[in-house]
Amino acid sequence: MRKLMRSLLAISFLIFALCGCENSPSFNIQTDFCVNAQVEQNDLTYNCVVERHSATDLSVKIESDDNTNGLKYHYVNDTLYIEYEGLKCIANTDYLKNDCAISLLYNVMCELENLSSYPSEIEDKVCIYTMKTEKVNALLSVDKNSGGILSVQFPDSACTVDFSA
Repeated sequence: MRKLMRSLLAISFLIFALCGCENSPSFNIQTDFCVNAQVEQNDLTYNCVVERHSATDLSVKIESDDNTNGLKYHYVNDTLYIEYEGLKCIANTDYLKNDCAISLLYNVMCELENLSSYPSEIEDKVCIYTMKTEKVNALLSVDKNSGGILSVQFPDSACTVDFSA
């Protein structure tokens, strides 16, 4: 009888240990990438290629059917390089207005490593991160499995950036 009780107790303890308390899952966000994106801000929509190699190296190249096709914004450290049809301009990172889509995206990308590994929300296969800093207020939607950024919404600026692989 004692053996039976010990066995039952051991089994129930094992089941509790295996199925009991579960820690909140943490997720990783891909921080180095090269993806196509569609930017929508107010009545303006354009396609671009976004490349991020580190917190201090981001480039956005416009790929549209209009006169802005080929326009490239490249942030390196605290410098912004703007290139278009062989012309190059150098400025500091505050050159563009704070509510400009490119500037908003840059400010989010600078803060990726500072995001918590715990999303504010998890919906089906998407983790949603809330980012509020002095320069930007954004919602990042991240693929739960791959860690790839799916979209960034900027509620204060009526701007959305949708990423595709």
